[in-house]
Amino acid sequence: MDGCRNYTICGDPLFFAPEIVSQKGYDYAADLWALGVLFFKIYEGIPPFGTAEMEETALFKAITSYKGVLAFSDKTSPAARDLISSLVVPAAGERCG
Repeated sequence: MDGCRNYTICGDPLFFAPEIVSQKGYDYAADLWALGVLFFKIYEGIPPFGTAEMEETALFKAITSYKGVLAFSDKTSPAARDLISSLVVPAAGERCG
């Protein structure tokens, strides 16, 4: 699977990794990003980059301009914060996995 990239855009835009939004091609690291976004939503009760009612262009801008610092509340334990922060990393090659 190393070196193989997909370019098909499918799924819920709330979970898109930056490489999907930028149409650079993606691999399994995009799934790690989506898992981190899911964990964030489970703990915090909201998605980290926007809502389903949000304009897609604004959502995509929020995803591509993300610099690696999520706003956590007290709802999320330090261990969960570490896990989520290691999955929701802008550079695909640096994601935990």
